[in-house]
Amino acid sequence: MLGVRAALKLGSERLRWVHLILGSATALKLLDEPIYGG
Repeated sequence: MLGVRAALKLGSERLRWVHLILGSATALKLLDEPIYGG
């Protein structure tokens, strides 16, 4: 079923983007806060 395969591919790409954005936001938050306890 081509539709299911396309949907799975689209979903995996979307998950990859969400993971990337969440990881970047977490990294920025960690960089923004004092790392060595101020």
